[in-house]
Amino acid sequence: MKKLISLLLALSLLMQITLPAPAAEETPAAPDNPIVEYLNRGILSAATSAGASGRLVSWRFLANDPEDTTFRLYRDGERIHTSLPGAATSFLDSRGTAASNYRVDALSPSKNGGEVFCSQDRVIRANGFAREQDGGAFFDIPLNPPPRGVHGGTYHANDITVGDVDGDGQYELFIKWDPSNARDAAQDGITDNVFIECVTLEGQSLWRIDLGPNIRAGAHYTQMLVADFEMNGTASLIVKTADGTIDGQGNVIGNPTAIHRNANGRILTGDEFLTLFCGKTGANLHTIPYNPPIGQLAPWGNGRPPENRVNRFLGAVAYLDGQRPSAVMIRGYYTRMAAAAYDVVDGKLVERWVFDTGHNSSHPAFGQGNHNVMPAAVHEGSSRQSIFLGASAIRYDGELLWSSRRGHGDALHVGNFIPGRTQSNSIQVFSCFETSPFGIALFDGLTGQELWRQTASGDTGRCMAGNFLQGNPGSEFWGAGDLRDMTGQRIGNSPDGPSFAIWFDGRLERQLLNNTGGNEGDMRIDRVVRLANGNIDRERAFTVRAPARSINGTKANPNITADLFGDWREELIVRHGDGSALRVFVGVTESASRITTLMHDPQYRMQVAGQNVTYNQPPHPSFFLGTGQPLPPSPDVRVRGDVSEAPPERCEDCGDFPCYCPELCEDCGEAPCRCDERCDDCGEFDCDGHLPKTISAIRRESIIEACETCGVEKIWRNTWREEHTEGSSEYTILEHRRAAKRTVSGELIDCVCE
Repeated sequence: MKKLISLLLALSLLMQITLPAPAAEETPAAPDNPIVEYLNRGILSAATSAGASGRLVSWRFLANDPEDTTFRLYRDGERIHTSLPGAATSFLDSRGTAASNYRVDALSPSKNGGEVFCSQDRVIRANGFAREQDGGAFFDIPLNPPPRGVHGGTYHANDITVGDVDGDGQYELFIKWDPSNARDAAQDGITDNVFIECVTLEGQSLWRIDLGPNIRAGAHYTQMLVADFEMNGTASLIVKTADGTIDGQGNVIGNPTAIHRNANGRILTGDEFLTLFCGKTGANLHTIPYNPPIGQLAPWGNGRPPENRVNRFLGAVAYLDGQRPSAVMIRGYYTRMAAAAYDVVDGKLVERWVFDTGHNSSHPAFGQGNHNVMPAAVHEGSSRQSIFLGASAIRYDGELLWSSRRGHGDALHVGNFIPGRTQSNSIQVFSCFETSPFGIALFDGLTGQELWRQTASGDTGRCMAGNFLQGNPGSEFWGAGDLRDMTGQRIGNSPDGPSFAIWFDGRLERQLLNNTGGNEGDMRIDRVVRLANGNIDRERAFTVRAPARSINGTKANPNITADLFGDWREELIVRHGDGSALRVFVGVTESASRITTLMHDPQYRMQVAGQNVTYNQPPHPSFFLGTGQPLPPSPDVRVRGDVSEAPPERCEDCGDFPCYCPELCEDCGEAPCRCDERCDDCGEFDCDGHLPKTISAIRRESIIEACETCGVEKIWRNTWREEHTEGSSEYTILEHRRAAKRTVSGELIDCVCE
């Protein structure tokens, strides 16, 4: 058997065909479902016009929300909208203003007996407005750039990744500050230091790390891997460090005076480290030697100076065990390619496995890496994610999954691009290549089988995949000439601009995000449309103008795009040209779809975590979105803690919120009282789903107040009878009463001031 496998391997290398790694006798299922981070509702209030009333209010539908969840939206204490099960989690409030306060209550018959199980009023406000056609709102996050470097470099915010460092369910931003004298690995030159800073959405700086003089500035050197690796509510940062790195508390790593760069600015000697930093404080939690070290330079070259090839790094965050995120650091991909995977256990970095092609050109993965890497789970019945590098893939256990032998490329997309396939072949890998026969190709994610290929006459430096064109089943692909469908057939001319993708306007088709021809200049969001004459074109939806600017030179990508708050659509973050702030753009059109927040899809979340790596690529979920296609179910995951944000104190008698301590009803014997009539259609109390033309119902809610004089807290149990007319958002209160319990420090007392 071993001789047969060796013979097949040798033949495949000669013929340059795809050879999957020998399959194990049985692919083990993940021991449990992935654990995802706790997120709050992320309520977003966005201006829909300049200086006038009108707000688009949207909020998250979470993986631990039951499918039968009803959401009630309140403005300044008044209910203005009810989102019934399956309805979108966005509402266009024509009377809302920048000063309006919003609250979202979640109710479910299958959770908490139909009572409110989550009530949140923390709101993110996008009060700025910039309209072009469908337009968008924005808000700024103020920044304080590092001072000019000793070698003359000035700073702007470069790549960004996100993590929740305090467990409150709202993301903080991890910003890489690059100097203006940053260099590509192919270029000589001394650079100023790189900084990593953690800031809140309000612009509060939590800490700043100085990577020191022995980490070069540029796209290829510093890959920020951020995740809640231990799922304890605190995201942390894993990044390559060196002698002279200063953590967020001012402590130096290694030798504080060592300078390892040579006269050309290259760093080819000296200790290299991998450090785990605390997300809350930026403190060095654990530092280990970086693996693999530089060693001999020659194995990293490929007819090019090896000092260029040895300092090409990649990184990924992935659910290697199917439960918690792990970090994967990768060095090299033009020839030798080596990867080391780490878990975080009790605040320490623990090696999981090492993959290394060595200086062995016969190894199937030798030279088969891109400038990007993406994780995805492709094994039937398993949530363990493998690592896709372009022309090769590493299985979750550190073994080679497959190699296409198509060589190096600049762009990579991994997602569910062909709807209707089963889990074992639902993920595809799309890449472009700069080695003959060049062009683009689509591969099966599990086996590496080449589904189709389009050749080109030269280096194909950009490519794009996704569902952009309404009416075309499946996804579209381009990068080498014409637009292709999911079978590889030509369906029209290319829409050009294969730079970035974003869900911005609430439609299920994605939009293009591109620069407008400048280097780090304006950006625009376009829909891909088919014209009356059959040609494919771009329809401009929104232009991102100064002071906002793209980053990374001719790549002209945003700092980050991701589903950061609001409903399922993505937000866009770009820098101010002078470095003084970040500008966050949000869509302001209603969506017709209720979709679980994309950040609770493990594949999308891990691809967001790796979006900052080298040549940035947009993240793709594990499911297909498109008009006429079924919406994806909630992901099969466990939410960390499975808690809901509530007022600061829970009732100390019943341990829950809302408080369930009122006296039992003398008629029905239940608390709260269930004496209202059942719905004739569904047989349930307090029915929201089968309203006749007019219905009267009993509504209840808990309110916590405090006496202004003595501070005694009162938990009011509101009860009122109201009338609602179907099709209207207006409610008429017919009767209102309140019963109270007073508590302070858990003791029931009377307020002496009343």
